Amino acid sequence: MNIFIIGSRFAYPETMSLFLDNAFKSLGHTTAGYCERTGSSWPKSYVSFKPDLLLVIKGKGYDNTIVPRMKERYGCKTILYFPDPLDDGDNDSFVRQQRKLYDYLFLACWYPQDVLDVLKAHWLPVAYDHTIHHSRGQTVNPHIHEVVFVGTKRNGREWIGRSAHATWSPIISIYGNEWNKYTKDVYLDEKCGIYQNAKIILNHHYLAKGPNHRFFEVLAVGGGMLLSDVCPGMEELGFQPDRDFAYYVTPDDAISKIEYYLHNPEKMRSIIQKGVETVKPHTFRARVQQMMKVVEG
Repeated sequence: MNIFIIGSRFAYPETMSLFLDNAFKSLGHTTAGYCERTGSSWPKSYVSFKPDLLLVIKGKGYDNTIVPRMKERYGCKTILYFPDPLDDGDNDSFVRQQRKLYDYLFLACWYPQDVLDVLKAHWLPVAYDHTIHHSRGQTVNPHIHEVVFVGTKRNGREWIGRSAHATWSPIISIYGNEWNKYTKDVYLDEKCGIYQNAKIILNHHYLAKGPNHRFFEVLAVGGGMLLSDVCPGMEELGFQPDRDFAYYVTPDDAISKIEYYLHNPEKMRSIIQKGVETVKPHTFRARVQQMMKVVEG
């Protein structure tokens, strides 16, 4: 099947469109469209591609009249895959307005079934890319960080920044954007190397509407132990706190759990091993297979 992907307009090295592009290709599909890796120009490239399926990720920042035009010209099926919480900014009104343009709507965030029914939507959580997020094996410098957080500075994460400058030990090392000019962004192999070589990787869910990318990626790499807040959707996907990952409720609880697990390495190793097993089926390849079952009926 020819699948045309309109992805993020942000040129990060690691994006949803990259992961989905990899997944479709691994299943034998042919892909084209706007992709950060190639910098291709999507308004023109679809003319010669003749897509069977148009997949739009998020859909903000584009001329969405391309959706009905492509559907009319090629008879292709159309999908909107929306990755962000609906109650963040104007997302809810945007998705409701755009829904009529698409044959299918998939939401990455978890919502009760009655909400999905109203939107005629399907839940398709994020996952990890098995070609990128995997163990790097034995390392020459294990545990270069005792505790690390990799992610963007957002509301609700101020305590992580304060902990990075605390007088107590261990200090949380931070990577990601918008923290300060000295904080480094990391992606792909470099990010996975950090996950591999840390004892504890801290996770925080912005608006807590379903497991985020970091949740799956850390478990898949299997280097350090994931310490995460709990959010809807985890149980539905088969994850259990204190079995597959350590959990915290408040910032003070997170600090207490860090101190506890650093003094109990055997318990950390057990949680890491369980997490690696539980996360195995949650690849983007499997998500794409789930998506195609819906589309192909």
